[in-house]
Parts: sequence; C-alpha cells; structure tokens
Amino acid sequence: MSRPTIYLLLSGILILAVGLRLYTLGDYSLFFDEKSTLLVSQGVPLEGANQPELHQKYFTPKDFWRPKHMADYYEAINRSDIGNSPAYYVLFHAWVALFGMSDFTLRLLSVIFSVLTVALVFRFTQKHLKSDRMALFVALLMAIEPFFVAYSHQARNYSMTFFFTLLATDVFLDIVRSTRPVHWTRFLWYGLLAWLVWFCHFLGIVVIGIHGLYVLLYVRNLRIWMGLALSLIFPVLGMVWWMSPGKGGEYTLHTLKYQGELYKKIADTQTDGMITPATLPNIWKKLAPVLADQFWVSNGLASRLSGKRNLIILSITTVLSLFAIWQYQRKQQFRWSLIAIVLTIVSLFLYTTQPFAFLAFQSSMILAGVLLVYAFKNRAVAERPLLVFFVLLTFLPTAFLVVMSLKNGHTFGITQRYGGFSFPYALILIAIALRESRRLPLWSKAVVGVACVAQMGWLVQVLQEIYEDRSPKYTYRSEARIANPYWAAAQEIKKLYVPGDTILYPSGVKDVYGSADEYTADIKISILDAQLTNVYLPKDASYWQRIDSLEQDKLYLWQKSTGQKRLIFDFERSKYRY
Repeated sequence: MSRPTIYLLLSGILILAVGLRLYTLGDYSLFFDEKSTLLVSQGVPLEGANQPELHQKYFTPKDFWRPKHMADYYEAINRSDIGNSPAYYVLFHAWVALFGMSDFTLRLLSVIFSVLTVALVFRFTQKHLKSDRMALFVALLMAIEPFFVAYSHQARNYSMTFFFTLLATDVFLDIVRSTRPVHWTRFLWYGLLAWLVWFCHFLGIVVIGIHGLYVLLYVRNLRIWMGLALSLIFPVLGMVWWMSPGKGGEYTLHTLKYQGELYKKIADTQTDGMITPATLPNIWKKLAPVLADQFWVSNGLASRLSGKRNLIILSITTVLSLFAIWQYQRKQQFRWSLIAIVLTIVSLFLYTTQPFAFLAFQSSMILAGVLLVYAFKNRAVAERPLLVFFVLLTFLPTAFLVVMSLKNGHTFGITQRYGGFSFPYALILIAIALRESRRLPLWSKAVVGVACVAQMGWLVQVLQEIYEDRSPKYTYRSEARIANPYWAAAQEIKKLYVPGDTILYPSGVKDVYGSADEYTADIKISILDAQLTNVYLPKDASYWQRIDSLEQDKLYLWQKSTGQKRLIFDFERSKYRY
C-alpha cells in the first residue's frame, strides 16, 4: 500500500472520528461531574467553601466572580475533585478563557484529545507492529468505538488521560525496544509524560506501574533501568509536592478514606444496586460488562447472554468449535468441523434471546483461542514480549479496580472509565487475532465474519443511544437531559432583571454521596444552583440574589415593580440537577 493511499485512508478515518464526536456535542446539559469541572476550573469549589458571601442573605455576580488567587484553585480542586487532575484543570482554565463556556466548547477540548488519540494509535500500531493495514484497522476501530465517542462528549479529564497514557507507552517502548543506545533526552521526555499521566488522573499511575513490570520481565539493560528510574524522580517529587500542606492534593488521601467508608456504608445499607458489597457475585456482576465491552466483538454480551439453558448451549458449542478447529489445524480432519457446523446452526434456533449474541460469544472465544495459539508459535517468539505487554495493559488496570474493590468492601470503582486506559491495547489484540484468523477453517471464519457484521450493527445501536442521551452505561442515564437550564435561566434573568429586583434560588438538596468537606458538612442547603447560574451572568453585574431556604426546586425572579415572583425554572427535585 503506497504512502499517499495510507494517509488518504487515515484522513478519512480522522474525518469520521471528528464527525462522530461532534454530532450532538452541545445538545444536552452538563451532568454533575461536568459542573464540577466548570466550577473548579474557575477556582470555585462546589457549595462555595471559598465564597462565604453566597451563604449570606444577599450576593451579586460580582461576589461570585471576585478575583481568584492560586489558593482558591488549590482549594477548589481539593474540595470538589479530591485533588485529582491538576494538569487537566490548568489546560481547561486556559481553554475556557479563550473559547467561552458554551456546552459545546466546554466539551470540544475532549473531542480534540479523542481525535488525537485515534491518530496516535495509528502511529503506535504502525511503529510497533510494523503493519500499515493493521494500524489503519485499529484506528478505524477506535474512531467508531462507543466508549471513546461517549467520553469525548464529557468535559472531564478522561480523553486527555487516554491520550497521554498511550503516548507515554509509545515513548516507553521506544526506549526499551531500541537496538541502539538511548539518548538521555528520551528518558527526560518519558519522565515528563509520566508526570503528565499522573497529573491527568491519579489512576494513570497503574499504566506506569505496568511499564515497570515489563522492565522486570524483559529488560536486562542496566542503562535503561537506571535511565527509567531517574526519569521517574520528577513525577514522584511532583506528586509529593502536590500532596503537601497548602497544595491541591492536601486532602486527597483523607477524602479517599472518607469516601471508601461512606460507599461501604451505602453498600451495606441500600439496595438500589448502584453500590453493592464487594462479594464475589457482586464483583462479577460489575466486572463482566467492563471486560466484555473492552472488545468490540463482545460489546454488550454481558447483558445479552442470560439463562441456564443459553449458558449450557454456549458452553457445549464453543468447546466443540474450539476442539474442531484444533483438530483441523493438527490433522486436517473435517469430521469434527462438520459436527461443529451442524451444532452451531441448530443452536441458533435453540438459543432463547438473541442468536447473533450467541454467534458473537462464539466468535470472541475463537479469536481468543487464535490469539493464545499465536502467542506460543515459534514465529511469534520475537513479538511475544510485546504481546504479553498488551495483555497486561488490557487486563491489569481492571484487575487493580477489583483489588481496590475487595480492599474497600464495595463495588463502586469497578467501572469502564477508571480502566479506560486499556481500550487501545484491547483493540490491538483484536486486530492481531483477526489477522491470524486467516488460517482458520472456512466455517469458523464465516462465524467470525457474521458475528463481526452483527456486532457492527450493535455498535450503531449503542452509538444511537449515546446520541439520544439514553445509555446508562455510557451517559449514566436512561432519560435524556434537556438543554442547559442554568444557561437558559441566566439568559432569562439578563432579559428581565431591572434594578430593585431579586433573584431567588432554591435551596436544593445536599447530595448523599458528598465529600469529606468539613466546611459544608453542617450546611443543610445547597447553593449549587446559584453558583451554576452565576457562571453565565455578567461578571460585573449588580443583580441582587439570595437563597430561599423554604424552596427546594423553583428559581424565581421577584419583581419589585409588581411585587410578584416570576418563575424562571423548576428543577423538579433532582430531575434536572444531575
């Protein structure tokens, strides 16, 4: 394949990635975590620990927008995001200053990093697997992967973290697999990226830890050992500084301990299923969809493979199919293949939910078997360390979440986004398995092909649910949000307000999943609605405002000229607040 053709195809993939990520980007209002991002980036903690005037009887936008100092930003990150993601907040603050606060522009930064990750995974695969076709295929998979599309629609740190963890891994492999002496600047570059990864998201340290495990297993060069060790001094010292008194991570360990105890208490006392005790059945219930959804060939199977009858059919058919493939490869015998074909066709009619889900599971097991066989072939010896590395990067981040779940006694942390660093390597493993599946018998290739086509249809359905904002797995909700009510309320206030009027905010409802924030622990009302409306009011405005402690849902404008309250917005309890 010629270079112009390769880069023409890559350009088409990137255009597709941009289109999928921009579609409906600004249609739905900010959810709770995005609200935190917006306020923290302006040096404002949720519930206003550094804004006591908002808890007083009257305040104005001038009070909300008073000049902030570095201590305000430290406090905001400390109280509202456990000291996490300072690198993201620095960049996001500059982004907002340049491009404004519309929901579209707030999320556009995540779109940029998500598209850059598609380009980077092409370069990564091309360089380390020496295959242009495979690089294009992996880039295409990432471009259409619902996980990356969904998190590009969030004004949060995830897309930025995914990019820098992949870039750090790329530089790491350049160092440890180099056939020539590595220049000291490469180690410096790796140290800077490790620092960025850690400062993008605390869990990024898991990826750096997997790099260290690879060194222990495969690297026998003392100079590389020393260079990598020295390169990590900078990120370690940086995190020690960040966690020191007076800095943005000062309360991180305390808050994590508090949250662990709180979630454990919720898991033991509530039965809503969102947070459950860390028993093995509960862990598997949370873990199964996370593992399945990492691989597009098995995306959604955890919810589509149910019932004892179906599990028996799946087990028998899959084991027989794998045995038939093994017999074919070993002795060129077709007898077992014929039995497997008949059983597969019959099973399609016996399976009681979705026949294509049955084929997708069988296809996934075939590809896993292909990958396992490939790992032990003589011709794969040179690639084996790299293959093991990709397997570790695919599964260890999720395994870490399971260990932490067992330690803390609840399952809250077992979720896709906390193990999202794994997805690029899962896509690479699929690409390798599909490449090697060319040597399979024709019938098993047909099963894989039909299943892949069916899964593409499933992914289209998942994307549609994301765009309609009704995908609990990706958008955390089954009912679509409306457009941003705080922005709309601010526009209405600017249009109607005249001197002498007063804006009356509801007192809201304090979130049960709060932080270990001593400042707001005893405050029974919430000022979050007031904060988020003031974000969109003019910074120099003198609009008089106060919190109505007797009202929980409705935002009013009290008009002096009429002595009446005009309804601006009704939050209907928590319906429009999450």
